[in-house]
Amino acid sequence: MSFSGMWDDCDMTVEIKESSVAYVAMALFGVHIEVEFQTRHIMGAVIQTPNPTVTLCDIHEQALTNLFGPEIFQAIDTSLLRWQEREEGIRATRCVRMEVSSDPHSSALVKLKLELEQAIRIGTSLGFV
Repeated sequence: MSFSGMWDDCDMTVEIKESSVAYVAMALFGVHIEVEFQTRHIMGAVIQTPNPTVTLCDIHEQALTNLFGPEIFQAIDTSLLRWQEREEGIRATRCVRMEVSSDPHSSALVKLKLELEQAIRIGTSLGFV
């Protein structure tokens, strides 16, 4: 887990173990992942080279709360990016992204856009700040 950011929002990156990638993808994005012939398949499509990584995005709020809990949800919901999305009428947020590789033996990265003050509080409670 790592934190980075500027003045308005903070990026939190969580590494997902290879054994949990399919579960997290389903829980957050409703995407089914299977491994066949040593390659991850997403919704029937193979992740192919030259770009062997796919970024999943556009998540609904209930999935956020279910997987990350109310504190992380609140930090995402009050971020500048989420505020801008609501102003534009966007219901499914881009504040959560998941980078999934075609390699079934690799982990995945979940990147969260958090409001800065709440990110500092979360990082402090986790011992990162």
